[in-house]
Amino acid sequence: MRVSAILLIQCLIAWCGVASADLIANGGFESGPGGFSTDYEYTSDLTSSGTVVVGYDPCDHHPLAASYGDHTSGRGRMLIANGSTDGSAAVWEQTVSVAPNTEYAFYYWLSTWTPSTSQQTQIRCLFDGVRTGPAGFTPSDAGDWGVVLFRWKSGAASQVNIRLVDRTGTIENNDFALDDIGMLATAGNNVLLTSSSLGGSVESPGEGAFLYGPGEMVALEAKCQPGYEFAGWAGEFSDPGVRIWADMSVDRVATAVFHKLDYPVTIKASATLPNEFSTCDESADRLDVLLAALESGTPNGLVLGERRGLCGATYRFPVFRPATGIRGISRIVVNVYGTTVSSGSTVWIGGTGPHRPIAGNVHSSFRPDGIPGLLEDSQEPVYWLPVRINAATGNWDLAAAYVSYECPGIPQTLLRRFHDHFSVVRAIERYASDQGIRDLYSRVPGAQPVWQGVMQVLALAEDSAEVDGVDRAAVASGLRELIERRPSVFDSGDLSALAECDSAEVVACLDRAASSGRSHVAVYANALADGILSSDEVYALNAGLAQWRTDLVALEAAMANTFDSLCKIASMPGGAGRLAAETMILAMSPWLAGRQGQSGQWTLADPTYLGQVIDGLGQFETP
Repeated sequence: MRVSAILLIQCLIAWCGVASADLIANGGFESGPGGFSTDYEYTSDLTSSGTVVVGYDPCDHHPLAASYGDHTSGRGRMLIANGSTDGSAAVWEQTVSVAPNTEYAFYYWLSTWTPSTSQQTQIRCLFDGVRTGPAGFTPSDAGDWGVVLFRWKSGAASQVNIRLVDRTGTIENNDFALDDIGMLATAGNNVLLTSSSLGGSVESPGEGAFLYGPGEMVALEAKCQPGYEFAGWAGEFSDPGVRIWADMSVDRVATAVFHKLDYPVTIKASATLPNEFSTCDESADRLDVLLAALESGTPNGLVLGERRGLCGATYRFPVFRPATGIRGISRIVVNVYGTTVSSGSTVWIGGTGPHRPIAGNVHSSFRPDGIPGLLEDSQEPVYWLPVRINAATGNWDLAAAYVSYECPGIPQTLLRRFHDHFSVVRAIERYASDQGIRDLYSRVPGAQPVWQGVMQVLALAEDSAEVDGVDRAAVASGLRELIERRPSVFDSGDLSALAECDSAEVVACLDRAASSGRSHVAVYANALADGILSSDEVYALNAGLAQWRTDLVALEAAMANTFDSLCKIASMPGGAGRLAAETMILAMSPWLAGRQGQSGQWTLADPTYLGQVIDGLGQFETP
C-alpha cells in the first residue's frame, strides 16, 4: 500500500511540472541553418576565425577539433564556430515576439572543441543591444557542455532582439559550439533544466525546460541505455542515486551523466536469447508464447509478463575460476536494461534478491563478501552466475543483461581471450549435442524441432567479447523464421531430396571441433588459473589452438558445401525437400548467417561467423 502511495505522489508531482512553450525557433538546430542569422561566414570549413556551421561533430569541419556530439542527444546538430576576433559580431541572432510586462527565462548550452587550461571562450548575451545576464564560459574539457540560465523582464517591449557574441578576442583557443537555446515565460514559477550525457536519458520528468511552483519537490529519475552505467548527477546535484528529489525553491539545472561499462570482462546477453524461460501457463505452447514475447519495442528485446504469457527468463553467465577460487574475484557488477510496462517484475542474481527495476533498469554491484552467494559451482573451468527475471506479477520489455567482473590476479587480455574461446566451445558443444540438430543433418525421419538448440547456441556464442561477427538482427530474424515454420517432421520425400547434400559430414566435423576446443580450453584454464604462463604452457596452448583451428576450418568447409547444395533445393518453387532444406539453412544461422533475398535466393554471409572466429583465433597465439 505504501508503494502505491509513493507512485501516486510521484505522478501528481510530474503533472505539476509545465513544459512552457519555447519562443526560440530552431534552438536545437535540428532544422539546419534556418531560423537565425549570423555575422560570421557560414561555411563547412572552420579553419579560419569568424566562421560557423550547423553540423554533427566539430571534427568534421576542422582537422584539429575534438570529436563529440551535440547536447540534445549526442547524435543531432549544433552550431559550431571558430570564434571571431570582432567582439561585436553575433555568432547567433534572433528577434523574438514577447508579451509586455512579462518575466522570461533565457538559456543556452555551450562547449569548446579545442581544450585549454589557460583560456576559456567567453560568450555574452545582448538583449536589444544591452548586455544581459552573466557571461558564459566554455568548460575546460572539450565536449563538456555548460549552461547559462538567467531571467529577463520585458517591460513595455513586444519584441526583443537577442544576440550571442564571442568576447574572447583571440584567434587561439577560441573555438566553441552552441546548442539548445531556449526562452520561456516563467509565470511566477521556477525553471528546471534537465539533460543527459551520451548513454542515457532523464526518464522523469523528461529532458528540456520545465516550470514548477516555488517549493515544489520534483522527482528526477535517470535511465541508462544498454552498455552504460549511471555515473551521477551533474549541475547543482552531486547525488549518486538514479532517483533523487529536487527542491524547486529556485531555478535548477540537472544533468544525468553516464559512462560506458569499463571492466576487465563484460559479457552481454540480448534479451531475445535467454538460456531458460518459463511460461505463465504451463499448458501453453512454448513456441507460441516465445513468438508473442519477441514482439518487443526494443531491438532484440523480449516482453515478459502475463500479457504475452512469458513469466520468467534466466540468463547464465560464465565467470572464470582462478586458482584461489571465489576469493580471486574482487567484484561483480550486474546490469539489466529494459522498460517497465507495469510494476511487479523482479530480478534474482544468484541467490540474492529481489532486485527491483528503477526506470526499467537494475544495477547491482557485489564486493568479495557478497560474491559467494551469487555463483554456482560446476565441473567446468568457470562458475556460473544466473540472472533470473520474474515477471509473474508485472510486465517488463527487457532489452539486455550484462555481467562484468574483476579478477585482479589474471591479466585482462588473457582473461578476455579465455572468454572468447570458452563461449565458442560451449556453443559448438551445445549445438553438436542437440538431438534435433543431429537428426536434421543425418536426415533422420521424425527429427525433433531444432529451434531451441539454435537459440541456445546463439545465447552462448554471444558471450564472446572480441571474436564476434554475428549480425544479431539478422540472426534474430532467422530464429523467428525458424520458429514460425516449426517443421518437426519431414516425410520421406523431403528427406530423400536432400540425399545429394553430404550433411552427415557436418555432424562428424562438429564432434571433432567440440572435442579439440574442449581440450584447448581445459589447458588454457589450467595455465591461466595462477595468472602466469610458463613456456611449456605456452607451447601446449599454441599446439592445442592450432588443432582447434584446423577442425574449425574443416567444419566451416563442410557447412558451406552443404549450404550450397541446400540453396539449390530451397530455390526450387514447390520442389520436394524445400521445407527441409530451408530448415537446415536456418539451423546453420549461428555459424553461417544465411540470408534469403526478396527473390527467394539464399546467400552466404561473407565472412561467416565461423570464418571470423577462425581469423580471430589466428591472432590469439601466445608469444
